[in-house]
Amino acid sequence: MLLNGACTNELVPTPAKEIVPLSDFQLGYQLDVTDVYTKAQQSVEIENTVRNLYVLLFAEDGHLVHSRRYLVTTNPSLTEEQETRYDSVLQSFYTKEDEGSNRSSGIIPGFFTDYEVADYKVTEEELGGNLTFYGIANYSTDVDQDLDNLADDGTDAETNLRNMTIDIAPGSVERNYFFMVAELGDVHLNPTVNGNSISVERIGANLELRRLDAKVTFNIDVRIDGASNVSFENPTYKVHRIPNKSYLIERAKGSGNNTWDAAQDTEKDFSCMDDDNFEHFDSFDGTSGFFAFYMRENRPVPSNEINIDAKDRENANGKNYENLYVMREAWPYDADNADPVTGKTPVHERNFTYAPENSTFVEISGNLNYTRKQENPATHEMEDEYVSGTVTYIVHLGETGGADDINDIDAVNNYDVRRNVRYVYNILITGVNSFEVEVSIDGKEERPGAEGDLSISDSQQFLMDSHYGRILLELDREDIIRNVEQGGQEQAGWNVSSPLGTTKFDGQAISYPYDYKWILFAINEEFNQTADKMVKFPGTQAYDGGVRFFDDKSESVDAQIADDTGNKLLVGSTIMTFKKYLDLGYDTDNYYYSSGGSSIDDDACLRDINQLLKHLYKEAVSGNSTLFDEDGKVAITAFCDEYTYLYDPRTEDYVHPGSPPTNESDLLLWKEYVNTDDRVLNITPMVATDYSEDMNTSITHSFVKISQMAIKTIYNENDPDLKTAWGLETTNETGPLTWNAKTYLYRGNKPNTSSDGRTNFLNFWLNTDSGSGGYEDGDINWTDVMTVDQRIENADGLTEDYRDAFHACITRNRDLDGNDKIDENEIYWYLAAQDQLSGLYIGQPALEESAWMYTGDGTTMNHLVTSTYNGNSQNNTNFWILWSEEGASWGKLHGSGDERTERYDYRCIRNLGISIDSYDAPEHYAEISRQKYDSESENSYNTVDVGVINSRALRSAPDEGSFIPLDHERSQNNQPFKSFDVLSSVYGSKSKEGITWTEMRDKIYANDNRDICPEGWRPPNQREFLIMMSLRGINGFSLSEGPTYGLGIATSFSFNGLAPYYTNGERYGFYFSTNLVLHNENESEWAIPGDPYHKPMLLRFRCVRDTPSAY
Repeated sequence: MLLNGACTNELVPTPAKEIVPLSDFQLGYQLDVTDVYTKAQQSVEIENTVRNLYVLLFAEDGHLVHSRRYLVTTNPSLTEEQETRYDSVLQSFYTKEDEGSNRSSGIIPGFFTDYEVADYKVTEEELGGNLTFYGIANYSTDVDQDLDNLADDGTDAETNLRNMTIDIAPGSVERNYFFMVAELGDVHLNPTVNGNSISVERIGANLELRRLDAKVTFNIDVRIDGASNVSFENPTYKVHRIPNKSYLIERAKGSGNNTWDAAQDTEKDFSCMDDDNFEHFDSFDGTSGFFAFYMRENRPVPSNEINIDAKDRENANGKNYENLYVMREAWPYDADNADPVTGKTPVHERNFTYAPENSTFVEISGNLNYTRKQENPATHEMEDEYVSGTVTYIVHLGETGGADDINDIDAVNNYDVRRNVRYVYNILITGVNSFEVEVSIDGKEERPGAEGDLSISDSQQFLMDSHYGRILLELDREDIIRNVEQGGQEQAGWNVSSPLGTTKFDGQAISYPYDYKWILFAINEEFNQTADKMVKFPGTQAYDGGVRFFDDKSESVDAQIADDTGNKLLVGSTIMTFKKYLDLGYDTDNYYYSSGGSSIDDDACLRDINQLLKHLYKEAVSGNSTLFDEDGKVAITAFCDEYTYLYDPRTEDYVHPGSPPTNESDLLLWKEYVNTDDRVLNITPMVATDYSEDMNTSITHSFVKISQMAIKTIYNENDPDLKTAWGLETTNETGPLTWNAKTYLYRGNKPNTSSDGRTNFLNFWLNTDSGSGGYEDGDINWTDVMTVDQRIENADGLTEDYRDAFHACITRNRDLDGNDKIDENEIYWYLAAQDQLSGLYIGQPALEESAWMYTGDGTTMNHLVTSTYNGNSQNNTNFWILWSEEGASWGKLHGSGDERTERYDYRCIRNLGISIDSYDAPEHYAEISRQKYDSESENSYNTVDVGVINSRALRSAPDEGSFIPLDHERSQNNQPFKSFDVLSSVYGSKSKEGITWTEMRDKIYANDNRDICPEGWRPPNQREFLIMMSLRGINGFSLSEGPTYGLGIATSFSFNGLAPYYTNGERYGFYFSTNLVLHNENESEWAIPGDPYHKPMLLRFRCVRDTPSAY
C-alpha cells in the first residue's frame, strides 16, 4: 500500500493494485472523522496529533504475523535511548490544525523491513488468506509492553488484543494526547515467492484511527424574559459516574445485559470527577459560556423505560411532567436516606427511577441573580424584586436528539456515550419559574433535574467577603409589626444557612440551632451614632453569647429563646448590661469607657439576630421608643465575622472570635468551610421559607439578605493528612491602590521571609520588644487607620496615612477586644508573601475566576505587591511584585520597567489550622525529596510532591514519558501533575551553549527531544518551574542557570503581539535567568533598535517528568 499527496495537505493511498517486494510495502493512516452528534479543552491540533503508532498484522487464525513500532517525528533517525522503545520513525505526516482543514494522515514506511523469508520470520502461508491490521496510536509504555507480549500468545493473540482493556486515572476528564485505535480487516495481500523474497499486492487502504474518547461540550445561555441585571456567577460543573476503563478495540452494542463496555462494576469501574470536585467553566461572561470534557465510552441499559404510561403514573402521584424527556432525572425521595439536618439528598446518592445505575450525568451549579418586576399586593404597583440563590441542574448524557424529540421513546431512553463522537448540549436557563412551581401549594414537581435554594427580596441585599466586615442597614417599624400581626407570633422570622447547618426561626422555635451567631448587630441610636455612619466595634465582650444549647446549667432552650433580648453579660456570678460592665470599670481600656460613665445607652450591646428582632419588636410596640426616626426607620450596624469557626456550633456553645481554641480538633474545622457555598442570613416575613417535597428546593422571601462568601484556598481540604493551609478572600474590594502612603514600612525587627506573610505584615504594625524578641503591645489606634463613613466596610475606609496596597489588608481584621489598639492577636489577615502569591497562581484553577489575580485581555497591566523584600533595605521600593498579566513573572517595585504603573493590586490571606497565638507558618504547598539516583538511566533527580494542592489545579493526565502539549500560561497544560521528578543537572545541547526558545518550541512540535531532555523527560512548564523556584534551599535543591544561558520553560505567552505592551510579536514564552521572566526572542522592548549586542537568549533545561509511580 502506497500513500501519496494527491490531495493538498492530506496523504491518501493509491488505489491501483501492483506487485511490489515485501520490503517496499507501505501502509497509510488517517484519523477518522469525529461524529458531531448535534472551546475544546485541548486544541484541534492536539486532538488530532499522532505521537507514536504501533502497527500489528494478524493472520486469519489469530496469531500475530508481524508488528512494528513507530515514533512520529521529523527527525530521520532514532536516538540510542529511543531504539529501546521504537523500531523506526514515521516522518511523512500531516496534522490537522483547525476544524476547517483536512484530516491528520501519514505514510507508514517499511513495515516489513528486514523481514524476509531467508530469516524464517514470515512465510507465504502467513501472508495469505484473510488478514487484519490494527493500529494503536499515542500508546503509553505499559500498553507498549502488553502489545509486545502478544507475540507469545499464538492463535489467541488477536482475541487477547480484542479483550485488552485500557485504564485511565479515576475521575479524569482531561487528556494530554488521545489514545486512538484502527482496525482494518479483510485484507488480501496475495503473496508470491521468488527465491528468498516475497512480493505482495500494493493496495490502497488506510488505518482509520478512532479516538477511544468522546468529547462532550455544554453551551450555557442565561436568558430571562423581562429581567434586568441578570448574572450566573461562579458557574461550575461536576461529572458523575465516569468510566475508568474501556476496551481497546470497540465492541458493538447489543441487547440485554451490557457486555459491550469494559466498565461494569459500579464501585470499581466508575468515579466522580477528580476528588469529587466541581470544575469551573472553560469560558463564561456572566450570561453565556461553555465547558468541555473527555470520557471513555459508556452505553448502559435503562433501569426502567420512560413512556407515556410511566408519565401518566407519575403525574397521577403528584408530579407535573409535561414531556418524557424531563423524566430522565426523576428519582424517588426517601427521607430515611436524606441528610437529617437539611432533608436534602446529595446528587451522587440518588437512585434514579429510569436512568441506568451507571449512566454518566453532569451536575451544573451557580449563583443565579436578577431583578424582575412584581406587583405589590397592597399598592398594585409594579416594583423591583431581587432574585438570588444557588441553583443546580442535572443532565444525563445520551443521544437524546433535539427539541423535537422530547417525547420520542427511543431518544429519551438513550444514555449512550460512544467513542470518537462529539456531543454538544445546549442549556438555556430561563429563570426560577420551575422552582417556584415546585414549592407552591400543590407541590407538583415539573423538572426533577432543576433545583436550588433561592431568596426573593424586595429591599436590601448585601454580599460580604470572607473576612471581618461591617454594613449599615435599616429596618422599618411597620414591617416588624406587620410581620408579627400577620404571623400571629411575637417576633419576625429569620433563617440562616451555612455549611455547618441550617437555622430557621419561624416565629415559634429555632430548628437545627447550629450556626447563626456569626453576624452581630449594634443599634446605632443606642451607641449614640448617627444613622449615616457605622458603629465602631465595641469588643466581643459586648455580646452575651445568646442561647446556650449545650449547657446543662442553663434554662431550657425554649425558655431561653422566649426571653432572649440580649445584653445579659455574665460577670463572675452577676448578670449585668454592657454599659454597667463599663461603668463599673471592668474594661477601662475599652473605646467606649469613660471615667465619668460611658455615654452609650443602657440597652447598648451586640445582639445576634434572634435577640435583635425580639428587642426591636418590643421597642416597636412600646409606643415610646426613641430608636426609630420620624419615618419609622432604625439604623443598625451589622458586624459580620470572618467565615471561620473557632468552635463547632453543632456540638459546642459560642466562643468569642479571637479566643484560643478550646479543642485542638476545632483547628481542623477549616476543612469543612473552605471552598464551599455562601453562608446566608435572611430577615423574612413570617414562615417565609417554602420547601419542595424532596427538600432539595427552597424559596425564601426576605426583607434583608446578608450573604458571605467562603474562604478560598488552593489546598486540598479533602487530604486527611493536611493540617494547615492558608486561604484568601474572593475579591479585592478596593482594586489597585497607591504604594507610598508611608515611605518606610517596617516597625518590627523579625526577619523578612518569602513564605510567611503574617510575620512580615506584623512588622508593618508592631514594634519588636528588644528584650523578649516578641512584639510589643499595639500603639496604633484602629480609629486612626479606619473611618466609619461608608455603608459597607472595605479599604475605601482607610484614612489617608494608610490608604495604600501595603496596609489595606488591616481592614480585613477587627478590634476584637474593643480597646482601639491594633494588637498582635487581632491580625489574622495579612498581605501575601512572595511564595504565597506564587502559590495563588499555581493553584489558581482551583479558585473561582473572581478570585484570580488577572482576568484581563492582555491590554492592561495588573501588578501585585508582596510583603517580601527584593533586597535588604526596609523601604517600599525594595519589595517583590508579581506581573499577573504574564501569569507570574517577577519584578522589583519601581524597577525593571515597573515605573509605568502607579497603582498596585494586592491579596489578603490568612492562616488556617493555626492558633492566633502561634508564629507557625502554614504547610508549604510543595515538598521536595533529597536527591535520588536511578541506576538504570544513570540519572540523579529530586521528586516534588504537590498532592496537597486542590486537584482542580493539577493535571489528572500524566505525561507518560512524553512531551505534554506546549500551551500558553492560562491553559490546563500549564499545570503540574501531583508529583514530578526534576533532573539534578542542567541538560542541553552537547554541541553548543544552548538553543533559543523558538527552537525548543519547534522541536516539541516535531516530537524531537534532542538538545532538550533525555528520553522520557521534558522541559518544565511555567507552574512547575515556579514550584521549583519556591523550593530552592530545601534538601540541597538549587536552580543552576549558567552565566551565558537561561533555563527554558515550555509555556508560551497568550498575549504575544497584543497592543500596547507586547506589539513586537516576539514575546513567545518564558524562561528563567535569576528570576522567571517573559522571553524576548530578539530585540528587547527597551533596547535600542538594531543593538548588535542584544542576542537571543540561549536556553538549557532542568528537565522534569511526571513521577511514574504516581500515575
